[in-house]
Amino acid sequence: MTLLEILGRQVQAALPIDDLQKLSGLESSRYRESLRTLRDAGYIAIEGDPLSEIVKLTDRGAEVSRLARPA
Repeated sequence: MTLLEILGRQVQAALPIDDLQKLSGLESSRYRESLRTLRDAGYIAIEGDPLSEIVKLTDRGAEVSRLARPA
């Protein structure tokens, strides 16, 4: 499951950064690179203090997540 899919399945379309990594199963360096790529593309926003950051889908990310879901 992709990071966008995981976030798209959440009620608030957001998760603490550490929880998202655990659910993704990605290795730390690959996870950080994926977050950077998604943030640079405008699909996610990372908010909050460094020790309590939250990853949120942007409107653009929510649309991509919705379109990628199987019918």
